[in-house]
Amino acid sequence: MQKPIEPGCLVVVLRGEVANQVGVAVEFIPAGQSFTIHPDGALDSEQLARFKGGGWEVDFASDAELAWTIPAKDLMCIDGGDATTHETEQEERYDAPAHA
Repeated sequence: MQKPIEPGCLVVVLRGEVANQVGVAVEFIPAGQSFTIHPDGALDSEQLARFKGGGWEVDFASDAELAWTIPAKDLMCIDGGDATTHETEQEERYDAPAHA
């Protein structure tokens, strides 16, 4: 089972402009709540935006000056999950009788 995203966990971006980048989830932004974006990366080009399904502010080590706001559907937690659940699933897979 995949661990849910929460503040401080490592995430990988699945789609979009920064796809395949790994960052740290900082703050959840609920669906419909406005947040500030800088379309060209310039601080003087500030605009408001909203996500229909919520999103996360994500910090990337490669760009410590700028946090990205990314739709929740485009992120996956990579901190792991419940290790015991994963081990149990693996054991069940290998202990299952072979099909003829």
